[in-house]
Formats: sequence, structure tokens, C-alpha cells
Amino acid sequence: MKYKDAIKAAKDGALITDGEHIYKIIDPKTFSGNLPGFIIQRQTRGVPFDEIDVDPITVTNMWRLKK
Repeated sequence: MKYKDAIKAAKDGALITDGEHIYKIIDPKTFSGNLPGFIIQRQTRGVPFDEIDVDPITVTNMWRLKK
């Protein structure tokens, strides 16, 4: 997924996957040094997971789930 597609997925509330787990992009973020990134949260039935910070390269290796 491209960076602009990840921004769009964050606005849409779309779910993304790395092939093993399902995540939701909570918010785009800027790390120190003006490096872009994202806050994502793993999604599963009834079990909330902590939000984690990831770099855009990690999100690039994910893809959006189709509705």
C-alpha cells in the first residue's frame, strides 16, 4: 500500500492486514526528525490491543482488506 493509500484508509476507517493479523490505522503521526509514521491497532473479536507506532515502510508491506 502506498503512503497516500494508507492516509485514505485511516480516514475511511478501513482495516489492513499483513497476511497474519488485521489492523486498523488509528492516525497518521510524525516521529522525531519529521519522519512520517502511523499509529495502528490490532483488531480481533472482543480483545482490544494496545496501539503501536509503525513506520511507513511497515505499512507499505500491508494491504487493505476489501469490504
